[in-house]
Amino acid sequence: MSQMQFYEVRQEVLTFFVRHYWSVTTRCEISPSLLLPMDHVDLILAPSETFAYYLEDKVISPQGIHFHGLRRKSIGVLARQETRIWGISFKPWGFQPIAGAAMNAFADRIVLMEELHPELAQKLDKGSANWDTDAGFLDELETILASALNASNILYLDQLC
Repeated sequence: MSQMQFYEVRQEVLTFFVRHYWSVTTRCEISPSLLLPMDHVDLILAPSETFAYYLEDKVISPQGIHFHGLRRKSIGVLARQETRIWGISFKPWGFQPIAGAAMNAFADRIVLMEELHPELAQKLDKGSANWDTDAGFLDELETILASALNASNILYLDQLC
């Protein structure tokens, strides 16, 4: 893969949940790269079958927008096509208010967003038309994420701060 570009979070309501956004143009590879363990969730916005993931004895080829749960061990990843992808790196606690599910259920898993939150997956997929323009896409992405936050979780977090 080529070098990643990182983008800051702009909407204040998202700063407690999202670390940053990133973008990379994939390059077809002949051998898998290694993804190291991580303490956060990455939501990957990529066309179907962009990647093949090698997790223990399984090969996983996500059919659309997906996320990596907290990773306790390394996994392999192979880019199958050249395309631009986007990612959202959430803080360790940041994805739960959007997903509406406990994150320990997704440890060491790759999950299609459509299976967990079909409405959000559909909105993100519609936004994919702007993937090539950084500013336009990030504005739309942040609007979608902010609207997906569970209001009761935000109110609870405000009380803690």
